[in-house]
Amino acid sequence: LFVNDNTLYVVDESVDTVFAIDRQTRALSAILGSPEGLEAPEDVIMLSNGTLLVTDDVSGKIWQYRNGVVSRWGLSTHLEPEALFETDEGTVWVSDNRNRTITHYTAEGTSLEVITFALNYEDIQGVAADRNGNVYVVTADGYASSTVIPSYLWKLTRKQ
Repeated sequence: LFVNDNTLYVVDESVDTVFAIDRQTRALSAILGSPEGLEAPEDVIMLSNGTLLVTDDVSGKIWQYRNGVVSRWGLSTHLEPEALFETDEGTVWVSDNRNRTITHYTAEGTSLEVITFALNYEDIQGVAADRNGNVYVVTADGYASSTVIPSYLWKLTRKQ
């Protein structure tokens, strides 16, 4: 889910589609879907340069949509990309559930750094960063059990 000016972007994994909703007229249009290669869209953001990014955890790809053209973003090697976040500086954080990582990228998709979580922590549902360089991550099912365990919010800080 992402709001940009007058448009609301929504991923619907059940129909493998990203929709754009005009907030004034409520007009709904499908902008990405199965014909473009999406298999299970998970998250969507619009970068400050106008590029729409979509994670697809089944295909393992991150798709970009700009000026009506769909292509793969960056040279990522994600197995199960989930959450996206753009920083104020224009860099992008992406979580990967299968690899248990979050990766920091340039806006063009070049990897800057990778943070790996311990085996116990999986199902990274959200990622964000603040202006001080702290990274926040939400994980579900923190101990990889089949029981209902509440989500965890992690604050990652840099060693000084």
